[in-house]
Amino acid sequence: MWLDMDKLIEQLEIWTEHLLANLDSLGYEELLDHISQRQTIVDQLEAAAVPKHDLQRYHDRIGRLMEHDDTIIQYLQGLKKEASDGLLRLNTGRKQKSSYDTDFAVDGIFFDQRN
Repeated sequence: MWLDMDKLIEQLEIWTEHLLANLDSLGYEELLDHISQRQTIVDQLEAAAVPKHDLQRYHDRIGRLMEHDDTIIQYLQGLKKEASDGLLRLNTGRKQKSSYDTDFAVDGIFFDQRN
């Protein structure tokens, strides 16, 4: 059982290091792939039946990995804000454009009758 846990934690360390090293250069699809792969490993770790007295053996390694979660989450929140701001600018531009678009016939003729 220790071998499986060691292997999973090692995989998680490798994926986390690679993700952090390439965070700024990864495209959206690659970023999604890294995060989902990392989550798959985390799910496997959570599903592993490890007795409580054996958890101390992995405590430090898992703690170091969890420290990186804040960096990843902050980066993702920055991307979310950037996308939200972009959508807001896009919607604002559409509203401004539509306010200049005419919904009536401009070829009408007006007569001003004065006596």
